[in-house]
Amino acid sequence: MGEDKIPRRTSLIGSVPDALLIASGTGVAYWLSFRYEVAYLQYFGVPAHLVEVSLQTVLLVALGLSGAAWSVFMLGNLVAMAWPTQSEFRGKAARILFFLLIPVWFLLNYGFARKYWLAYSIAPIYIIVFEVLWPLVVFRKRGSIRERFVACEKADNEALSRNIGSRVHAALGPVVYYLFFFALLGTFFASVAGRGKAVTQEEYFVLSDAPNVVVLRVYGDKIIAAQFDRESKTVSAQLVIQEIGSEKLRLTREPKLGPLEGPKL
Repeated sequence: MGEDKIPRRTSLIGSVPDALLIASGTGVAYWLSFRYEVAYLQYFGVPAHLVEVSLQTVLLVALGLSGAAWSVFMLGNLVAMAWPTQSEFRGKAARILFFLLIPVWFLLNYGFARKYWLAYSIAPIYIIVFEVLWPLVVFRKRGSIRERFVACEKADNEALSRNIGSRVHAALGPVVYYLFFFALLGTFFASVAGRGKAVTQEEYFVLSDAPNVVVLRVYGDKIIAAQFDRESKTVSAQLVIQEIGSEKLRLTREPKLGPLEGPKL
């Protein structure tokens, strides 16, 4: 009897050794959690060196982002089902998806706040101007609309082949290139999510014996808190760092205390 052959993995992830993939995934998870915590605490004026990341922190960040991540996944699934079969349009579809993902992520983390509408509109304006109108106007002599888009993609591919991303891809290979790209993208999204949580959070704990001191984070046996003004809902730059010892520390939960403003520098 012949031995059953195990099919070789041909995907990009399949080319990475399992041990390296596990180590890299763990490192990325801790790094993204750290960026999330830094963005959250820096909104309240807490320096980055006070941030602590543990397995519990990673799991809590993952839990906090699970709703937004699931929404992005469902949106990506809809896009995947409508993904163009023509190779000349896949690059354009990838760019449009990338630029739409940014305002969608902002909306999921900041909500429909009017003061952020300018940031939300940048990506749609870019898509309309450079991905739709630009090919139609610049390549108007190429004939049909499809031929104009194809000509624009060919011109873009020639220019993109000379940028630093293409040179890194050629020199280090696709694995390093995409790991670096997704690390940068994940860092940006984690920072946006952390700051978005700080801007929109309503529920906080305060010290029972000092109701004007709000708890920002609890890392192990250390509490990072800050004084705040209840009328203006503004956190001061004066931090309160307290160790949890043998004495009982009482906290009071206030579901509608926020959103709070960071310290005015």
